[in-house]
Amino acid sequence: MRIADNMQTYSFLRSLNKSQQRENSIQEQLSDGKTIHRPSDDPIKAVRSLRYNTSSSTNTQYTRNLQDAQSWMNSTDGAMSSLSSIMIKANELVISADDTKTPDELATIGKQIDEMVNQIVQIGNTKVGSRYIFGGQNDSTAPFTRITVKDPNSDATQEVVAYSGDDSKISMKIQSGATNANQDSVNLTGADVFGPVTNVYGTQTVSALNRLLDIKSELQKTSTVSQTNTAGGIGSVTGTYTGEGFTNFNVRIDQVDGGAATGIGHVTGASYSTDGGNTWTNLAAADVNTTSNTAVSASATTLTLPSGISFTITDSAKNTPYYTDAASTVINQTTTAGVVTAGTAHADVYTFRVPQTAASITQSNTTGGAAVLAGTYSGTGSTAYSVRITSTDATGQVTGAEYSTDKGASWATVGASGTTTAITAGSPSVITLTNGVKLNIAASSGTTTDDTYSFWVPQGKGGDAKWLSGVATNYVQDDHSMQLKAQTKLGTRMSMYEMASNIMTNQGQIIQTDLSNNESIDMAQAITDFTTSQTVYKSALSVGAKIMSKSLVDFIS
Repeated sequence: MRIADNMQTYSFLRSLNKSQQRENSIQEQLSDGKTIHRPSDDPIKAVRSLRYNTSSSTNTQYTRNLQDAQSWMNSTDGAMSSLSSIMIKANELVISADDTKTPDELATIGKQIDEMVNQIVQIGNTKVGSRYIFGGQNDSTAPFTRITVKDPNSDATQEVVAYSGDDSKISMKIQSGATNANQDSVNLTGADVFGPVTNVYGTQTVSALNRLLDIKSELQKTSTVSQTNTAGGIGSVTGTYTGEGFTNFNVRIDQVDGGAATGIGHVTGASYSTDGGNTWTNLAAADVNTTSNTAVSASATTLTLPSGISFTITDSAKNTPYYTDAASTVINQTTTAGVVTAGTAHADVYTFRVPQTAASITQSNTTGGAAVLAGTYSGTGSTAYSVRITSTDATGQVTGAEYSTDKGASWATVGASGTTTAITAGSPSVITLTNGVKLNIAASSGTTTDDTYSFWVPQGKGGDAKWLSGVATNYVQDDHSMQLKAQTKLGTRMSMYEMASNIMTNQGQIIQTDLSNNESIDMAQAITDFTTSQTVYKSALSVGAKIMSKSLVDFIS
């Protein structure tokens, strides 16, 4: 079979080009060690590399999420450890606040608790970068702020720690599929750490911090009955508490007979609250007894409250009834629902807890004349009074007395009518003491000289030791337990994320190994192939020159 010169030339040139292409391809592989530079080099390997690269990118993103999550949780765990140390110290302080402590010592402990609240608020506002870790998804602003809020229905105020965060979880995806807000969350919210979110006078707060503030306030009390208007009538608790545990009462003056205009200030209407002033219940007329205290005539009003408790408010021209700031101020406003419709509400409020040390007068002689506290206390802090009878008349009325404000260390004589401290004869005998305080002693044949009447004003002996040693201690311990549980759950999640991080690292190494094995060349084999291709190409050129020399010469000529 005769082969034409043109066919021979074409066949040779095609083979020569293939040899050169192979040489170039091997040289390209040697330049970067990769077997694939375009899908056509090896379609199967190209598809496999694409899959490996996708897996590597996903693994890298999950690894970054894991690092962010671990940073977030490590910061949270550190904050929780600091919080735990503070709560342990707070528990020790509250336990130490027993009935052996004086009011001044209790107040000192209260200052320490107060500073701890500030420290906890600071911990609650811990940030990772620019994000607050305890604010839920509302993490751009500080979640905790210590403020004082006002009751919209009176002049009562309460110090709280406001919470501006939410209860949403922050999830960082570390695996394929949908994220689970609880399982994949990396944060603890304010509610997780500081107890249920509650509403106080329209402000969102957290229970654990509010309870610490309640404990602080109790420790710093100078009276078991506190009142918003210190110039108002003295409030005192009587009765036997029949409820369970304890109850906090707020008593609000709603109506005053005559009010400041006549200078009488006799309470004729009132409301009470047992939930911190969020809701108020008006007392029926039958529960506002203006004549039950016969010893002082109509100088006080006794209010009948639930659970066997009575509360007495003495008359005072400074007693402020329920009214609102409006275009025209309404004094002695009559209300049946305790609802303010316009303006800012004002009213005197008395706050106390039962059971507690009753606001009572201790008599050395129980058969002596009954005594009732009256007047308007104008002093600051708490004062311990002792009144000792020095003389009586034939009917048992007190005609002479002396008093002490230092628990009997020294005594001063009560003067005649018209002096700063005086006795007004009658039944009862009215003994006027310092700071606007009056002690009314009924005439009694059993009254003798040296009978002593002792009391504190404002009524009480400081913080309620029974409540502090019982309820308050349980508050701190329960809140600390709640925080430890939250930290334990966080620790479990941290361990899971640590395992996931190790898995991601190993998985990334495996993917890179598979990718390298799929794309990398066998360097020794590639060098051998390149050398062989060079030899073949050079040999082909040499042989081709001899075979095709005549045709080339013909073409040139």
